Amino acid sequence: INMPAQGNHLKARIFNNTIYNSANNTLFEISNFGYDVELVEFYNNVLFVINPGAGYATSGDSGGLINITSNNNIWYGSSSGLPSFTGANDRSVDPMLVNSSAADFTLQSPSPAIDTGSSLVASVVTKDFDGNLRSNGGGYDIGAYEFIGNSKKQDNKKNK
Repeated sequence: INMPAQGNHLKARIFNNTIYNSANNTLFEISNFGYDVELVEFYNNVLFVINPGAGYATSGDSGGLINITSNNNIWYGSSSGLPSFTGANDRSVDPMLVNSSAADFTLQSPSPAIDTGSSLVASVVTKDFDGNLRSNGGGYDIGAYEFIGNSKKQDNKKNK
């Protein structure tokens, strides 16, 4: 995740993503390229590494300080440990995706991502990747997809 800016300060919000796979050493990098980064908010993301030797994230700091607030993320698959910026509600558990190897990143019924996300994203994240409303249940789900009963996706193609 590269965050170049034209002004003096930059704020970035990284909410409700499912970041999957890494054939390389790192799943993603947050880097400021010498700009002053005021704040990076990193909430409700699923980070799924299929190569156990790959790391989750690095934080490049070639200029101003990168201040990362991380909360309600699920980290899964890496044996290299969690990044230094993980928050109190971040967890290292299997997100229980329906079929990640076939690119089906929806949640299975017992997933620990269901209803455990932060509602701090409510004013920004109103729909999931398929266009389903958030939240659908007792709370916000973690990742790109909101759980729709029995892990079935709503057919929004006819509504688009």
